[in-house]
Amino acid sequence: MSRQLDNQVTKRARALIHKQKQWRRMVYAMDAKGERVDWCSEQASAYCAIGALRRAAFDLSGDRQHAIMITNKIAQKIR
Repeated sequence: MSRQLDNQVTKRARALIHKQKQWRRMVYAMDAKGERVDWCSEQASAYCAIGALRRAAFDLSGDRQHAIMITNKIAQKIR
């Protein structure tokens, strides 16, 4: 995985949670009603850090499993 891809994913993830109302803890993603949804759902509007990384990676790759793999590698670097 390239450093450039890591940077793109991280930047997109930060944009997803940059406003406090878009930030969640202990849940990958929630919709506008506050209900839990899948992190790659179109209805997702608020994310935890990992959920935001996964969503950003999914938006760039279009593949759920690849997004999880990318996120895991990024998360290992920042632990």
